[in-house]
Amino acid sequence: HESPETLMAQQNNTPQISQNFLSIKDAAAKEQIRRGPGRRCKADKFPRELIKNEQNEAILDQFALTKNTQTKHVMTLDGATLGTSTACIKRGVPPSKILVPNPTASYYEFLQAPQELQEIRVAHQSVAQAIKEFPPHPNEGCAVDGPLGLAYLDYCATLTGNRNCRPKSDINKLMKRCLLAQESVLAVTVTRRDRNYKGPNLLREIETHVTTAADANGYRIADKKDMHYRSPTGANMLLVIFRFASPTVPAQGGRCQGTTKKGAPCQRRSKTGYCHDHLN
Repeated sequence: HESPETLMAQQNNTPQISQNFLSIKDAAAKEQIRRGPGRRCKADKFPRELIKNEQNEAILDQFALTKNTQTKHVMTLDGATLGTSTACIKRGVPPSKILVPNPTASYYEFLQAPQELQEIRVAHQSVAQAIKEFPPHPNEGCAVDGPLGLAYLDYCATLTGNRNCRPKSDINKLMKRCLLAQESVLAVTVTRRDRNYKGPNLLREIETHVTTAADANGYRIADKKDMHYRSPTGANMLLVIFRFASPTVPAQGGRCQGTTKKGAPCQRRSKTGYCHDHLN
């Protein structure tokens, strides 16, 4: 049975979040967080100011360019220090709007968060499970805003993933389920340890994958930025930031209305009226 809050939100056409996200305060009170087995992210051993300040600022600068940032949720794969969540709060995001899925042992250290972070909502699960358990979108298609204004998928893995995460699949499901608002930001961090993804090839791989997923689900990419850096653990990292903007032209027959260099109709499949090449 749906809760009264969920039923009311559905009637008002309001995007919902998974009920598995509890505030740190409530999770502690209900003893939902228990210390147990689990892997620990190496990055948690380092002070957050040594790792993520520059990356967080770049992401939040793009988020600030979207509309209604105070009413949208932020989902971030934060570690034990809650460094990205803290940066979001400093930039005006209400703590109760921050969602942190974390399947690792670092999750249990959220209980030690200071008072100003107690309203952050946490869930002891992977981002894939969190995406799966969001309530269905109130409308078919993604023309109505999803609940997330920012999704920061800060993976400690390659783009191909591992047994603990599948970045490509997460990105696809995030968009297919219309969880991002039309004006929103998607940030993806992956490591370049995989021999198949070195140098600019990895950047092109991420851009192609996100562009394809965006176009298939009616999202328009307005801007892209990337940062290459080395983490304190010595891994070569790549952060790519995508900012989405509201489609300017409605879809007509599911085909791009642009023209090729030779003046012929483009006719690529597109739910936004124009394919990625003709939107920018």
